[in-house]
Amino acid sequence: MIRFPLRAFAYASLFLIIVFLKLFTDWGNDIIISISIIAVFLILFTYIFNTEGHSSLNAAIIITAFIGLPIFILMYLDIPNSLQGVWGGILMAITVVIFGVLAIYTIVKLNFVEVEYINDDERSRK
Repeated sequence: MIRFPLRAFAYASLFLIIVFLKLFTDWGNDIIISISIIAVFLILFTYIFNTEGHSSLNAAIIITAFIGLPIFILMYLDIPNSLQGVWGGILMAITVVIFGVLAIYTIVKLNFVEVEYINDDERSRK
């Protein structure tokens, strides 16, 4: 954790942003907590890719960042209950998954992130 001094700066600035949002806006605690969760996840996301973790860990983080985290935040903010019936929440989740897959596809095609999954069985055969 000491190897990357900018990460400590990122956490300190996130704390200041949260304090300023709480003091100077009339946003609810749910929105401020959602912003905090997203920011902490982005800080951890960049840390994992800087340390170049295992490829399946990187793939899991990408899928979580673009599909799991948005669905969690929308559920936390109770947005599906504001939609019409059960089908509104299901359509919202399907829409988030579609846009998440499109975002991952776009990032891979633009070569910002290289996702390479090697099965451990294939590695042991070589």
